[in-house]
Amino acid sequence: MKKMASVFLSLVCVFLCAACFSPWKGDSGTFSIGIGGSGNARFLTPEETALLDHTITLQGPGPEQVAAIRGARTVDFSVEPGLWTISVKAFRNGRIIAQGSRSVEIKPGPNGVIEILMVFVTLTSSTGIEMMPIPAGNFLMGSPANEPDRASIENYRTVNDGIVTMSGYWMSRYQITQEQYEAVMNTNPSAYSSGGLNAAAVAELDTSTFPVERVSWYDALVFCNKLSEMEGLTPAYEMQTGANPNIWSTDPVDWGDIPIAINARWDAARMVTASTGYRLPTEAQWEYACRAGTTTAFNTGSNTISDFTGWYNENSGAQTHQVGLKPPNAWGLYDMHGNVWEWCWDWFENNYLEESDDPVGPSTGTQRVYRGGSWENSGGNIRSAVRFRNAPTERSSVLGFRIVLPL
Repeated sequence: MKKMASVFLSLVCVFLCAACFSPWKGDSGTFSIGIGGSGNARFLTPEETALLDHTITLQGPGPEQVAAIRGARTVDFSVEPGLWTISVKAFRNGRIIAQGSRSVEIKPGPNGVIEILMVFVTLTSSTGIEMMPIPAGNFLMGSPANEPDRASIENYRTVNDGIVTMSGYWMSRYQITQEQYEAVMNTNPSAYSSGGLNAAAVAELDTSTFPVERVSWYDALVFCNKLSEMEGLTPAYEMQTGANPNIWSTDPVDWGDIPIAINARWDAARMVTASTGYRLPTEAQWEYACRAGTTTAFNTGSNTISDFTGWYNENSGAQTHQVGLKPPNAWGLYDMHGNVWEWCWDWFENNYLEESDDPVGPSTGTQRVYRGGSWENSGGNIRSAVRFRNAPTERSSVLGFRIVLPL
């Protein structure tokens, strides 16, 4: 009779970090998924772990074993001693969000611990939008008083020494492109396109992977909900559909035509609690992702702009450019400096509200925030901390957007 080894696999807390590991040799025992890490690690709290579905697969000298579990619990396996490959996939809302595997020699003996670190996957929508994982953490939102070209509206908060704490999320790797926007909205409003106002400037170019521009904040909300519906996600935004204040809908068809003038009903759009769909980043999410751990004026780690920082008025040739041509920041995001400004969810306020945990900005206002600068701006106006705003109806050849997803 073959001697069997008992294997206990316990999902304690999922650790997400890109890493590679050589085989680990040890006795049979408790397998803990992700209980340590470094660098840009994103740790899931026990509460978040409880929401995840996991598939665990053991492959080795004996029959393959598979278990599907939800949340943090222990699963018992009985396997033949030998070299086994243990693979784990973590899912949320039907999407795989992380995966990891490790080879380990299992033999009878005292309990031991094996760590399997999970690698964040890059989510990709049906329209080709790549979503990058942004780790939880904290940062100083705004700029120091001695930063060149800064404005008083960039002052740090006074609460919590100005430190803002952020949960993790996904953000689109690139600014939304013309082809991605058209795939969802069936139109391309961009000035720098073959049918656009500035078509002559790009007459010999394929602009499908240029950033979409001339989109209003209202347009961006419709895009987000339509894309969420296409992906089978719960749309993030809802608004009243008529005179009855109790009737709200997430279906853009129910919202009516996108306004070209300020509209109180559209301005009152709100987030759907616990929704899983695409949305505009908050101003805090935008700056946190842009900085990617830096505290300098630019996310390159420098207070001085260069040709590699982004597209601005000294290197753009007075037009937009294909996304992704400049180097990404430390978290793999492109064009956070320049090319086109990017809409955020927040209403604008001169001074940041004294919120320190995942701030979402004022509840009312007259102008919405956009960040990042554009091809027509000076270097000082594409810094990480630069803030600008306009009416939610604004459509300009310097203004586009990118999107985020909750973890």
